Amino acid sequence: MLSHIPVAKTLFVLLAVAAWAIGAHAVFTDGTPARLAALYAWAPIALIVVWLLRRARWRWAAFALIAALFGALVLFVPVSRADASFVYQIQYLAMQAALAVLFGRTLVAGREPLVTRFARIVRGELPPEIVRYTRSVTAAWTIFFIVMALIAIVLYSAASREAWSAFVNLLTIPCVLAMFVGEYAVRRIRFPGLDHSSILAGARAFQRAFSSREPPP
Repeated sequence: MLSHIPVAKTLFVLLAVAAWAIGAHAVFTDGTPARLAALYAWAPIALIVVWLLRRARWRWAAFALIAALFGALVLFVPVSRADASFVYQIQYLAMQAALAVLFGRTLVAGREPLVTRFARIVRGELPPEIVRYTRSVTAAWTIFFIVMALIAIVLYSAASREAWSAFVNLLTIPCVLAMFVGEYAVRRIRFPGLDHSSILAGARAFQRAFSSREPPP
């Protein structure tokens, strides 16, 4: 029974993210009140701040202050749908940029590429050809996040809000999943004799990499 808890938790998180993305797309495209758009625009920032402060000794006072500021911002500060979509766009670009930096900085000489670190956590010592391959995968993910940010910029600047929202809210997760599936397929073709780890094992390696006592990559 207990062995199914991590899988159930992962599925719950994925469903919650999907529900939020669908809701955000509806909010930014169907003429809903600007206040609701503002809630969707600012809520991720509030949640990130809460997560960052979750272990602070004064966290409950901070949580109360954040809740008050968030409520005042959503309920009383003048806002338009355009303002809300711009805030949402900046968050999206910041997330893609942060992920690109997270992966890209590990490609600098003297650092261990991030995907190589994940593979080492799962497999232990790695043969040279796997080290080279995982370095290439790290570079591919870095490029992927940069491209996602550039597409969002182009759509926000030159396309309709519906097209922009469909990309950032509805297509981002499928694009990420397609990257995982594509990498897995390439790996199986390139290394047919390798005992291939599942995508779930890779996700667990990601969690272990950032929860371990090892220095960050």
